Amino acid sequence: MKIVDAPAPRAGRADRAALLSLALLSGPALADRPLTVDDAATLVVGEGKLEAGWLRDDTLRGVEVNGGYSPLQGLELEAGAGRGEARGKRDWRRAHAEGVAVKWVPLQAPVGLSAGLRYAYVRDRVELSGGGRLHGHLHDATALASLASEAGNALHLNLGRRWGRFDGERSAVTHWGLAAEHPLTETLTLTAEIVRDADARPERALGVRYLVTDDLALSAACGRGDGRNFWTAAVSWTF
Repeated sequence: MKIVDAPAPRAGRADRAALLSLALLSGPALADRPLTVDDAATLVVGEGKLEAGWLRDDTLRGVEVNGGYSPLQGLELEAGAGRGEARGKRDWRRAHAEGVAVKWVPLQAPVGLSAGLRYAYVRDRVELSGGGRLHGHLHDATALASLASEAGNALHLNLGRRWGRFDGERSAVTHWGLAAEHPLTETLTLTAEIVRDADARPERALGVRYLVTDDLALSAACGRGDGRNFWTAAVSWTF
């Protein structure tokens, strides 16, 4: 998923997309990795989750840490931060992002339909190669729906709106995403997703999630879209 239309007017289209990937992924914790499409599910009450990830998106290389906690049934609080660096000769050299989010899923079932809402707020800043910084922020309101089967297969649908401001310029965009999960074994799951902003071409990705233990998972994904190739890898710990 992406955030606002353009994070920096001085960056090219591919640079903008890469910066937006960092800003969103480095914000609040998203769906179960390696998906970026969020699922209509929350942690168990009193349960927490920490994730650390690596991102390569066009010219950007980034790392991020995020986590979530459930204080009440059907409610999850999330927060995260990340940093990325540009490779090659670019107008920018570093990007930073921090964010918080609230996810509310009143209709939640292990099998069948689940539905909820999620709101996120992310602040980001970009250090320019020639000196100086650009600052921005965004809001994201997204409707979530998931459909799960007894066999472990699942479909996730997101539909939302992002609006924000970067370097004094306002922008807003409607976005959607569709993801699928298919268990290959008890510990290995195949994932696939397609996401799109209304003003950009769709992005597609394939990934895998491996459960080392019931509480520890490793994941990786690769994809292409909007003129870019991207890769992610992450480790997730639930406690």
